[in-house]
Amino acid sequence: MAAARAQAPPVTVTNGTQFTDTSGGVVHAHGGGVLKVGDYCY
Repeated sequence: MAAARAQAPPVTVTNGTQFTDTSGGVVHAHGGGVLKVGDYCY
């Protein structure tokens, strides 16, 4: 039996804005990105 694929609606990410976690703390994530290998994104 094959696993179902995860799906989510598209989201626009604006550069230069501050991101916070669910507790309101600032998220420090510099140089992040998405890498697609075959059918998988990391």
